[in-house]
Amino acid sequence: MDSLFTPRTAARLALCGLLAAGSTLADAAELPPGTRIDAKNVDAVQTDSFEGHTIADLMPPSMLRAVKEAGMVIDLKASTPMKYNARVIEATKLQGATAGIDDKRHLTGFTTGIPFMNISDTDPQGGLKLIYNIMRSPWFADAVDFDPMVFLTTTKAQGLSKELHTKYGRLLQNGRLSQPYILADDGVVKREMLMFTYPNDVRGVGTLTVQYADGRLPDVYAYIKAVRRVRRLSGSAWADPVVGTDLLTDETFGLNIDPIWYPEYKITGKRWILASLHSQSAGAKLDAGTAEARYAQLTLKPGDGMGFTENYEPREVWTLEATMPRGHLAGRKLIYVDADPYYPLMHWQEIYDRKDELWRLLYHSWVSTVRDDGQPGIYPSIIWVPDLQRERATFAYLNPTTAHANFADADPANYSPQAIPRLLQ
Repeated sequence: MDSLFTPRTAARLALCGLLAAGSTLADAAELPPGTRIDAKNVDAVQTDSFEGHTIADLMPPSMLRAVKEAGMVIDLKASTPMKYNARVIEATKLQGATAGIDDKRHLTGFTTGIPFMNISDTDPQGGLKLIYNIMRSPWFADAVDFDPMVFLTTTKAQGLSKELHTKYGRLLQNGRLSQPYILADDGVVKREMLMFTYPNDVRGVGTLTVQYADGRLPDVYAYIKAVRRVRRLSGSAWADPVVGTDLLTDETFGLNIDPIWYPEYKITGKRWILASLHSQSAGAKLDAGTAEARYAQLTLKPGDGMGFTENYEPREVWTLEATMPRGHLAGRKLIYVDADPYYPLMHWQEIYDRKDELWRLLYHSWVSTVRDDGQPGIYPSIIWVPDLQRERATFAYLNPTTAHANFADADPANYSPQAIPRLLQ
């Protein structure tokens, strides 16, 4: 019997395939700014494009899961050029190419500005250099003050379950933008204060964390108002959860570590993703009567209580894999870091458990501002940490309109154990 699959049949099948592919391409569209992508339409728009990139190429698989499973809603926004801080650019020129990394993975030859302007994925130390750009340079600020910074814990089933109000302050002592570039000869890189102001069961609790340039464990102090004493805590808790949240201490503002605490970093590539540089948020309205009114972008109702809506635009990023040390709750992280060396923003993170299964995500939205010194800058607006395995999330909700950075009267005395009780008054 002759084969039914003749050359003529093959030609017809090939033609049908081309027609089908052509139909798919014809159906694809260039989406306009303002298009909303949510769980209802995210699959349908994957072949569409925005600013020349297909939506599929702009969304890692983890982001697709976040939309489908965690209530992430994407409002496409036309890309807007970033405004650069002239002081950071001048400081980087002053720094030049003198920074390096020694055999113990410590940063050397660094004074101010961005230490490593030329990151390469072929450089074995490229990942570590990228982390030093994030953690040690003054691109963010010499001093910051966020009041309020609100932590919210939500579950998909029950909605909002916990609301914590805090005040946060940070002082950079080493590698500063302003002179002196090193505030004191004590080896300190930065000091961070976190003060709890609401609800009453945590009101009056404050912590101070002091981080050093040599990679030693941090000094941690806590003040409990009920006993009116400052106590020193173990620095080994640097990766424990922040009080009342699912956010780990080494994850605050995306990453809060000495770079040598993680044993390995590796740049795995470069790509484009959807990122939020121009947040919708104008800050929390803490005098509003309901949680929905206080935090307008967030979905806090039972049954759908762990997502939010935000503006997104295409950004080119490095993909950076970080390996966690023994004893850490996570096994590894994949961090999407903006490719612009003057703004090394950690837009998106995938956090994998010890079984190498996707556990949590960590996302930042950002908003452009003018600092107290008159220079343009950028603040975090919303930090979102959805736990995909337990169907819950932690938000850090900041208020860009009341934040301060690079203010002239930043006093190291206000970032000391003795200052905690006074600042909690």
